Amino acid sequence: MDIAKYSNFIKSDFDPDSIKEASKGKNAVCVLAIGANEPQGQESVGGKVTKVILENYIRRPSLKEDALQKITEFAHDAIAIQQKPSYPVCCSFCALLTQGDQFRWVAVGDVRVFHFLNGQIVETNPGKTAPLGTSETKQMPELISQTRFQKGEHAFLVCSGSFCRHVQEHEIENALSMAENADDWLRALKDLYEERTVEEPFALLTIFVPEKKKRLAKGKIIAIVVAIVVLLAGVFFGLGAARRGNQPRPPIPGQQVGQPGVPPTEPPGPPEGEAGGIKPTQPP
Repeated sequence: MDIAKYSNFIKSDFDPDSIKEASKGKNAVCVLAIGANEPQGQESVGGKVTKVILENYIRRPSLKEDALQKITEFAHDAIAIQQKPSYPVCCSFCALLTQGDQFRWVAVGDVRVFHFLNGQIVETNPGKTAPLGTSETKQMPELISQTRFQKGEHAFLVCSGSFCRHVQEHEIENALSMAENADDWLRALKDLYEERTVEEPFALLTIFVPEKKKRLAKGKIIAIVVAIVVLLAGVFFGLGAARRGNQPRPPIPGQQVGQPGVPPTEPPGPPEGEAGGIKPTQPP
């Protein structure tokens, strides 16, 4: 997978502890978590939730519904330990989990996830469930059904709800169409968001599965085509010249044609002492 991430909920950072990925064999997981009302000087709630999900999935990978429900409960319990009357912390998260050629995601709270196939949005989530740490968390999280990767280019965007309030879906697709890799896509989306607001914090996770194929620039394509045409023209004219060089030359007018490679012989002259084939007369 080709992955890029950014979050400014705690600080401006392209490697935040609340957005992480892990893999083992054919199993992989990417998590984006956003904590709210966190006490100062303690471990980030988002970072703690991310760690719990990564460790539990990699230890016992499963895309079954009850397994994902159990992982969500572990994350909820990790937050409950930090709850205080003055700091009722909570956390929204989304985890994208893969097993070989299959994937599934689980989402809780105000986090959005978009699935793209060949540049078009094919699935997304409402992003309207209660976050972890609240009394409603025990309800079933948002789950996409277990799905196989179809043939084509797959891309995923996981982002905070604040991002989707300022950037439209068609703009996300346009940015994806111009991107050569996950980092290009993330930076284009980041620029779009920051052109409109810097007041709300936001987080982004962009993923290509597998890594997107490199696309040649238009100028390079033209240069390659011209080089191929020149090469073919050279081969064509070279073969033509070779054929002409192998053809026998036409005989010189009046010259007898003998066997190939043997010069023609001249006809025999009159016998010695004879001229014009007439014998000389003897004196009487």
